[in-house]
Amino acid sequence: MDFSRLIPAPSDRALFAGQTGSGKTTLARELLSHREYVVVLDGKGTIDWPGYERATTLQHLYDSHPEKQPRLIFRPDYATLANERAMDDFFRWVYDRRRTTLYVDETASVTRGDIFPFHYGACLMRGRERGVEVWSATQRPMRIPIIAQSEAEHAYIFRLRMPQDRQRIEQTTGIDADDIARLDKHFFLYAPQDGEIMGPHTLTFHGSQAPAQSAPAA
Repeated sequence: MDFSRLIPAPSDRALFAGQTGSGKTTLARELLSHREYVVVLDGKGTIDWPGYERATTLQHLYDSHPEKQPRLIFRPDYATLANERAMDDFFRWVYDRRRTTLYVDETASVTRGDIFPFHYGACLMRGRERGVEVWSATQRPMRIPIIAQSEAEHAYIFRLRMPQDRQRIEQTTGIDADDIARLDKHFFLYAPQDGEIMGPHTLTFHGSQAPAQSAPAA
């Protein structure tokens, strides 16, 4: 498997789904290394990637400019994360920033089913014309907006524990729920919006490269 075939085209949206520890954040980090300007929303407070400046307040973000710091991790405190207006301000900042890949590490931390901040929707649905692409990650597909799944041009699906989550992924990406249930840890299926489902694959790291490896034939 040629790893380059997994990299989304510019302005494409992506979905990463899998239970904790499955490998979705590791895969996302490698794919993001191929982007110039990246903003990560760290809703779980667990991401510390080298080469990224970390911000904990909106003011810190407002003081950051693409030419000064192209890679940012926004780790809001709980009060900010729970403040719908504050989070909408964050997504508006991304929307106005332009030319940015936004990676939302746990989408359910800022959405409630199909209820989500207005400017998250703006980034997701109208971001392409501004060079903004949204990559949404989740442990529980049932708990995030269905549009974040159905509109993704690329889906990277790891093992999911709950049957209803597997069924939602089948509905939105075409990946068979039974195939998801059979995935081993750290293996994923890749579903482009236009094209055949590929995998299962895993990642083997060699320095800065992370070529995707296919599962051996049974």
